Amino acid sequence: MDRLISSFRRRASQTRCFSTCQAALSSGSYGGPPSGPGGRAVFYTLVVTIQFVKTQWDFDDPWDDSETAPAPQCGVHDSLTAHKYREISESRHPDQRYHVVAHEHYAISAEVFYLDSYGLHHDAVPTSLDDVVVSTEPRPVYVGQIEAIPITPTR
Repeated sequence: MDRLISSFRRRASQTRCFSTCQAALSSGSYGGPPSGPGGRAVFYTLVVTIQFVKTQWDFDDPWDDSETAPAPQCGVHDSLTAHKYREISESRHPDQRYHVVAHEHYAISAEVFYLDSYGLHHDAVPTSLDDVVVSTEPRPVYVGQIEAIPITPTR
C-alpha cells in the first residue's frame, strides 16, 4: 500500500498558463543651446523604440522546460503560453513550489531628428542595446493535481 501511495503522490499532469507584457515607443523634444546671431536654438526630437523580441520561459521543471499550447480557459494574449508539469511540486523546493521565471528579450533603437538652416536631419543613434533581457522575479507555482497510476501488485 505504501508503494501505491508514494507513486500517486509523485506524479502530476497539470498545465499552467503564463503571460508577459510588451513595450512600445517613446519620444521627446529637447532644445539645444542658443547659438549664432539672434540666439536661435535647434530643437532635437529623440525617438527611442523598445521592441519586444521574444519571451524565454524557465518553468523550473526538471523533466522538461518546453511550452505547450494554452487551454481555451486561459484566454487569448500575444505572449500567452502554457507548460505541462509531469511531477507535483512538493519535492522541488522547500516552499513546495516551482519557481517560474520569464526572460523577456527587447531590442532598443534610437533616432534623432532636427531642423536647422540646412534642412531636416535624421540620424540613427548607436545604443549598443541589441538584446536587452529583463527577467521577472521567480513566481512560485504550486502543482498538485494527481493522476492515478495503476500498479500491478507484486507477489
